[in-house]
Amino acid sequence: MAHTRVICASLAFAFTVLSGVNIASAKQNVDRSSRIDTDLSTSEPASSNTLTALVDREARANGVPVALARAVVRIESNWNTRMTGRAGEVGLMQIKHQTARGVGYGGSRAALYEPATNIKFGMRYLAGAYRLAGGDTCGTVMRYQGGHGATRMSSAARTYCSKARTIMASN
Repeated sequence: MAHTRVICASLAFAFTVLSGVNIASAKQNVDRSSRIDTDLSTSEPASSNTLTALVDREARANGVPVALARAVVRIESNWNTRMTGRAGEVGLMQIKHQTARGVGYGGSRAALYEPATNIKFGMRYLAGAYRLAGGDTCGTVMRYQGGHGATRMSSAARTYCSKARTIMASN
């Protein structure tokens, strides 16, 4: 009987620990629309000066408004360089390996976590979306989120656009 209690207690403890891991993992792997911060008054963390400089440099080099580029990074990862999306999106700009390859990237998926690399190729993709949208913010984020061929504003794209505009207005 005492042995059974020990086993039950051990199993309960293990389940609790594993549940915590699954919850943390689930929180890390949420979809883009639920990753969007609700507190839009907070800008990127103070420790992100280097990241901000990288984003600004690549945005300018690719003809993307800096405020839009910063908003996309904020929405996609909240400046978390280790963010992994449920569908395999990677890093700050939540770019997929296949998508990065489509804009000239030749490295590994793991190397896309490196901020300068992620921003360089994520910004190339964002720039393509920006050009296809004729500079329109909502059209840009629709194509960034849904693919360059996207033509209809989904509910998620409308939410993304609203968040991007709010973030851009606060910078």
